[in-house]
Amino acid sequence: MKLKVFALAIVAILIYSCGSSKDAPKVTVGAQKPDTVQVPEKVASPNESPTMSTVVAEGKILYENKCAACHRLFSPSEYSKEDWPPILLRMQKKAHIEDADMAKINSYVYANL
Repeated sequence: MKLKVFALAIVAILIYSCGSSKDAPKVTVGAQKPDTVQVPEKVASPNESPTMSTVVAEGKILYENKCAACHRLFSPSEYSKEDWPPILLRMQKKAHIEDADMAKINSYVYANL
């Protein structure tokens, strides 16, 4: 009886480990020329321009890749304009983000407040 339970457990582990995992595709910065960054389609509100500048689009990509590696992505509108500077500075130090990349992330966050 113990042998049957053990064999069943082994079979269950094998079946579970062979299951497919769905990983989200990573977007890499620098894979495209800066003037040809593709921005996902988004419905623009009446007060918002439907196109993003290249710097803001690169900042969005960096924000999604760097920040989502450790925690959920916060919408820029979840915090006020006064709340973001200390948050971004603290996260820059923790994530070891270079100043040039941080400037792009700042552009994205402040463009979406």
